[in-house]
Amino acid sequence: MPLELSPKFKDFLVTLTEREYLEGTTAAGKTTVGIFKFGLMVIRSSKKFHVMAGADLGTVEKNVINAELGFLTQFEGLAEYYGNGKGNIKLPHIELQTKDGPKIIYICGYDNKKRWTKVLGSQVGCVHIDEVNIADMEFLREITHRCDYMMTTSNPDDPNLLVYKEFINRSRPLKKYIKDYPTELLEELNEEAVPGWVHWYFTFYDNASMTEEQIQKKISAVAKGTK
Repeated sequence: MPLELSPKFKDFLVTLTEREYLEGTTAAGKTTVGIFKFGLMVIRSSKKFHVMAGADLGTVEKNVINAELGFLTQFEGLAEYYGNGKGNIKLPHIELQTKDGPKIIYICGYDNKKRWTKVLGSQVGCVHIDEVNIADMEFLREITHRCDYMMTTSNPDDPNLLVYKEFINRSRPLKKYIKDYPTELLEELNEEAVPGWVHWYFTFYDNASMTEEQIQKKISAVAKGTK
C-alpha cells in the first residue's frame, strides 16, 4: 500500500526545522507520514546515531516499526531491525542503509531509565518520540538537549500536563494552517514560543487514503463516543 500524500502532508515533508510536534485525531495519518519524514531526516543527517522512543520497547515495535505502514515497510530493502542488538551494538536498533553508509537508530522505551540512559550517552542526530504526552519528563528534558532534530506524536490529553507547558505549547503552527485548528487548541499554544519549534494538527481530511464515506463514519463514531 503506497503512502498517499495530501497537500498538508506534502508541506510537512518539505518543512525543515528543529522540533516538530504532531497532534490530531486518530486515523489522521500523522504517525504514518511522521515515520516517513523521520526516515528522510535520518538519511540527510550528518550523524550516524539516532533514537526512536515510545512508552516501552513493545509499543515502539507495534506502533512505529512493524505497523502496516511502519518504518520497516516504508523503508523496505533499506532497513533491518535488530531487537536483540547486532555485533558491537548490544541495544535494540534499526540499521538504515544510506548513500553515506549505514545509520543506526536506537530503539528504547522511556519506561526504562537504565536503557535510555545508555542510548543518550552522547549527541545524536534525529529523535522520534511516540505518544510524547505520556513520556517521562526526565527523559524528554535530557534528550531535547542531545539531538539536532526531534519529532513527537501525541493524541489529545490533559492540557495541564508538564509536557504541554515545557514542550508542546511552546511550538507554533504555520500561518497557512491556523484555520484548521480548533479554537481551544490554538488557545493552549500560549507558552513562550521557541523559534524552530513547529506544531502540526492533522484531521481525517488530511489523510488522503481515506474516502469521504470513511471520514463520515469516523466522525459519526467520535460524536457517539462523546455523548
